[in-house]
Amino acid sequence: MRAGSRPLLWGAALALPAVLLVVSLPSRPMILGTLNDAGHAPVLGAFAVVVLLLLRSSAALRGFGGFLAAFSIALAVGAIVELLQSFIGRGAEWDDLVRDALGAAGGLGLAACFLPPRRRAVGLVVFVASFAAAFWSLGEALLAYRERARQWPTVLDLSSARDWYFLRLHGMTIDDGTRADCAAGGGERPGLALRITGGDYPGVTHLEPRPDWSRFRALKLDLTNPDSMPIALTLRVHDRAHDKRLDDRFNFTFELGPASRTVVTIALEDVAKAPASRRMDLQRVDGLILFTMGDPGLIGRRFCVNRVWLASPRGFEPRLPP
Repeated sequence: MRAGSRPLLWGAALALPAVLLVVSLPSRPMILGTLNDAGHAPVLGAFAVVVLLLLRSSAALRGFGGFLAAFSIALAVGAIVELLQSFIGRGAEWDDLVRDALGAAGGLGLAACFLPPRRRAVGLVVFVASFAAAFWSLGEALLAYRERARQWPTVLDLSSARDWYFLRLHGMTIDDGTRADCAAGGGERPGLALRITGGDYPGVTHLEPRPDWSRFRALKLDLTNPDSMPIALTLRVHDRAHDKRLDDRFNFTFELGPASRTVVTIALEDVAKAPASRRMDLQRVDGLILFTMGDPGLIGRRFCVNRVWLASPRGFEPRLPP
């Protein structure tokens, strides 16, 4: 190593961990948050290589020991970064530390590719396997966005496991018995078969539907109630400008009759007019939640979401009365 290169390496060794502390992509759209997490791997990979180059100035650390020491130092620095993040309003996550380890291993595997041939094959395998694992979630996210685009104007039907990237359940669980009962009652292919387990507002949240609903006239929900008692559900829709107030979003409560399958149709004009002091931006829809009230008597109740989709002007139907 040239003597003049050491200051540059030391500068890189200090700058790379700082990147993880200082640089943070927005959390929305969701794929930016996934990319932000995946970014740990290349940064720690580069850091591990820099540390390896610094260590190789010592004869005792030019072999496998240097790789092990560089990996250990990189992982320790990754842990310190995670700890520091907890003091600046960003959570410390074990998943990030795993990505740090994968990145460090992958970077060192790439470095090993420049060693004698007997080590290149091993280094290449480690590099490819480590970075494939580190970027797996990003690949899954890209496929989820592709699937969301393919299904459009369907908002939700769970024809693919990738739909789960955008969904969160709270106070509910998937239930196979409910699925079977909904299918028997006419819901041939329920996308979501749900059983209420408790909580304040048990429901399912679509965190990021495709945002531009402006060229459609109606939102439709195909739902099944397999039980012998009616159940009241509330639909919430909000846009990106939503200020978290109840009167700044669309809320619509309706009842599913006992042992029935129902298509609920909601005029998007009603959705747009719902905020009290403004008009909702139907080009920037940001979330959709279907939930029940937190009534303990609802625990164990069930319903199925067969499909949720947007209807064009030619398929427009007036909103069902509450």
